[in-house]
Amino acid sequence: VMYDGSGVATGRTNSKGSFNVTFAVPESPHGARQVTAEDTAGNDATAIFTMESDRPDVPELISPPDESRVGLVSRVRPTFEWSEVSDESGVRYSLQIASSANVTTAGFVEPVLSKQGLVGTNYTLNATEALPNGTYYWIVQAIDGADNESGWTAARSFRAGLLPLWAFILAIVVIVAAIGTLVYFFVFRKRIHYY
Repeated sequence: VMYDGSGVATGRTNSKGSFNVTFAVPESPHGARQVTAEDTAGNDATAIFTMESDRPDVPELISPPDESRVGLVSRVRPTFEWSEVSDESGVRYSLQIASSANVTTAGFVEPVLSKQGLVGTNYTLNATEALPNGTYYWIVQAIDGADNESGWTAARSFRAGLLPLWAFILAIVVIVAAIGTLVYFFVFRKRIHYY
């Protein structure tokens, strides 16, 4: 037995030429799929199987919360988390991040990052995907095993980094200089005064 051209099961006919074969339908796009039974003599019969086209539910965004701040300095690697969506055919997810909240039915108009085929309900950016200081928006979509897509979630925003890296270094230099000045005035200058 072939499903869309790929072998999925074998069986033997009885004395009257009848057979019964059961197989799990492979993951495939929704719509009409061709199922063909063929014997060793080359005789075949074809039928159409219709894969379901029900869209999965839209996931709910969990973390980072809307309008939150993530990380102290730039090159931030946040973890994104959303609710699980269930479907008998299995579910995978798409995540998009953008610097503008301009969302269409296809996702963000100009995504900074687009990840497809995520099987879990969270994703942490790797070192090459780390985000510089700025405001970002994120959305998620569920796709079932028949390629039925949920709608995208509403966009949530977050701010990456409290300070740009140069401002963070400058703040540390100023703090160290202030501590050095205080130590000089309260320790060394006092000693010099008593001698």
